[in-house]
Amino acid sequence: MMRQFLTEIFALPSKTLIKSKLTKKFFLKNFDLLTKEKKAINQDINEMQLFASITEESSNIIPFINDNETYENIFIISISINTKDADKSDFVSGIIQKYFPFIAWFLLMMKMSLKFLRLLKELIKVICQNG
Repeated sequence: MMRQFLTEIFALPSKTLIKSKLTKKFFLKNFDLLTKEKKAINQDINEMQLFASITEESSNIIPFINDNETYENIFIISISINTKDADKSDFVSGIIQKYFPFIAWFLLMMKMSLKFLRLLKELIKVICQNG
């Protein structure tokens, strides 16, 4: 349900979509995390999914490269979290952003009802239609 919802919102080409879990173990084993970062990953994250990989080949968008930055592959990652606390969710996204080795957009998903997701989808449609 969430995957379909995100696909419709972002209207990404199907070639950009990927379905791959990003595990907690990836962060815990590969990086020298602080104790509070480990705790947040273990306690505040339900799951993480690599949702899309936007490259020139998959989207026909030309990479942006200059002396300071390179945007050749942008990942969209959905992170399902256990908290509604804004500070905790900011901390969790900061951890992932700090250690994930690529440019990425993060979508923090708190537990939401399917009814709420359907209402949000309809609201987005109305906003897009009314420009």
